[in-house]
Amino acid sequence: MTLRLTVYGTVLGFVLGAALASMRLSSSPFLQVVAWGYIWAFRSIPLIVQLLFWFNIAYLYQELSLGIPFGPEFVHFTTNNLFGPLGAAVLGLALHQAAYAAEIIRGGIISVDAGQVEAADWAVRGYYTPYATPQKVEVSTARDDLRQHVTAVGTVHVALGGSAYELVAW
Repeated sequence: MTLRLTVYGTVLGFVLGAALASMRLSSSPFLQVVAWGYIWAFRSIPLIVQLLFWFNIAYLYQELSLGIPFGPEFVHFTTNNLFGPLGAAVLGLALHQAAYAAEIIRGGIISVDAGQVEAADWAVRGYYTPYATPQKVEVSTARDDLRQHVTAVGTVHVALGGSAYELVAW
């Protein structure tokens, strides 16, 4: 049961988190504000409170409806049988995970240096869209008071025939 909750919550959370990260990085101010509000709210509310809310939503709201305020209702349903304990736990974990995953994904995308994106673009001329990932590996070896640093910056891109990996070392 615990493994299922973990897998379901994590997978759904990262899918929703990727969508939220793209909303935060979009040029639309509306999408940025909506994603920022979601992330702020779900990171601010403790997970146990969210889980209790989703499990006990039927006690708070007996009926939910979607429609125009003070106008027609398009969808109307009761919350008594909306979802069971497993569904409430998965929903709470996924929504909470999504807020943190969105910031992790957004931070990873922002951390990619402009030069690395340009290098990936030049490396894959004639192929599909390049994807640059922040990959930096630093290896230090000490030898008679000498430190040798090798930095590897990799770019991953998707070519027409599949994936390719290039490693540039200085």
